[in-house]
Amino acid sequence: MARRADVVNIHDNGLENLIPILADKKIVWQINDLPYYPGDSKRAVDDNENMMPRCKKIFERNLKCITDITVNVSKNAERLKKYYGRDAHVFYCGVEPLEILRDNLTFNRFSQKKIHLLSSGVFFEYRNYETQIEAVDLLVKRGYDVELRIIGDTKYSPEYVNRIKRLISGKGLQSKIHIEGNVAEKRFKELHQSADIFLFINIDQSWGLAVFEAMSCGLPVIVSKSVGATEVLQDRTNAIFVEPTNTIEITDEIEKLVIDQSYYKNISSHALAFPRTMTWEDSYCSKMLDLMSRV
Repeated sequence: MARRADVVNIHDNGLENLIPILADKKIVWQINDLPYYPGDSKRAVDDNENMMPRCKKIFERNLKCITDITVNVSKNAERLKKYYGRDAHVFYCGVEPLEILRDNLTFNRFSQKKIHLLSSGVFFEYRNYETQIEAVDLLVKRGYDVELRIIGDTKYSPEYVNRIKRLISGKGLQSKIHIEGNVAEKRFKELHQSADIFLFINIDQSWGLAVFEAMSCGLPVIVSKSVGATEVLQDRTNAIFVEPTNTIEITDEIEKLVIDQSYYKNISSHALAFPRTMTWEDSYCSKMLDLMSRV
């Protein structure tokens, strides 16, 4: 297939392995995750430290082979320009609503000071699950009966998973926080049906598909300001933005949603409507096809 093509769209990493067989093609490189350049963040993890020099080498050795670049958030376009002097097209990802109906017991739980929290993301250090644990601990100290369930594959970073488990155990929160791991579709649906609030307080996540999936269920989402999804969301309208390591701020925002029903309903209704405005056709496909035709 590649031999008959004039233009090839390479998705994310692995470009350096393909360039030798694509030397006569025009290449559009689609970069979904571009980590911090070493030194930009005190929280940079080992994967990020190793990734950027490798990206830099690809650019320096193969600039002539890369015809165009696309990214999914503007902050990645800014980094490409800053570190490599290359422009990039920003094409936001589309959203496919989950069509999951929740159990309508949220306010019943809230009246009893019970909260069902949900989070999702493959276990890597930038997921920042430590801060979620701290928030649960603080909510418990404020008298709430909290349940946090975390969906996410645990096989890629076992050391981080073990660190999170030790933190949960050290705070005596084993009955409050549950690592669900990689769940089947039925369990995924059940967890979203019974959740009250969705947390996504990653550090420097490029996009955040889980945010929009949760919103499509009408879940108020508390999302960190460093997550790319915030570029298209509105703070205190269809989502709630927080600093990713500010435990008190995150806890206060959860408590505000529990206490103020009108605030909760307003965020929930706007969250439910938003994903339907981000179709794949309008947000991504039509723009990528136009770029490929121009290339």
